[in-house]
Amino acid sequence: MLKGKVVYLRLFEPNDFEKTYQWHNDYDLMNSTCGNYRFVSKEIEQKWVQSKSENNQKDIYLAICAIENDEMIGWYSINNIDYINRKCDCGGVLIGDKRYRDGEAYIEAGTIAFRYIIYELNMNRVGGACLLENIMSRAEMESSFWILEGIERQAIYKNGKYHMFFCYRGHTDFRRNKNSSYRISYACSEDLFNWKRFDDKAGIDVSNNEKDWDGQMVAYPHIFEVNNNIYMLYLGNQ
Repeated sequence: MLKGKVVYLRLFEPNDFEKTYQWHNDYDLMNSTCGNYRFVSKEIEQKWVQSKSENNQKDIYLAICAIENDEMIGWYSINNIDYINRKCDCGGVLIGDKRYRDGEAYIEAGTIAFRYIIYELNMNRVGGACLLENIMSRAEMESSFWILEGIERQAIYKNGKYHMFFCYRGHTDFRRNKNSSYRISYACSEDLFNWKRFDDKAGIDVSNNEKDWDGQMVAYPHIFEVNNNIYMLYLGNQ
């Protein structure tokens, strides 16, 4: 058991499926996560909880429980644990009980779990993601241990093809060496599996003046449409 002031974390127990079944079938709740909404039956959910409680070498699912009443109010998952390379992914925090969605339980559960990941599992690198519009997750990540390394973008389907703008960089010295720093590129695909990359068609590069705000690097493109016009927002130098 990992205990804080408001919540504690424990492994899944067989009867937890009664709660997780309700939360997995809550469309609005699941729509706030990075995962896809799926219909589940109690039988499927019971097997899911059982598998998470028995197989906890590469993935660890922890029930978040309120100290005041010992009720399960959500869960936290640690995924893709690689003990050799000392890295894993934070599957995220889900607070299913609406009474505890004021942020306190969410932040404390994340802090407790992160300390467990670093000091007990001995992980050196932890990856994580949240939806851009999930304000609670973003606030928790920005205020604690996380460093933003990129923004994943969904490809746009247009005229029979998927189109994507993305950024890339060199492997080393990319924050100080202009020739290795971030650039924006463009790619297209007909099936989302096979992509053709066209760096020269991105239509954007660093400014010719190195002293400009984007004279060293350009990164993290975001494409959006307003009044039938397409615009791109992007980041420049550090």
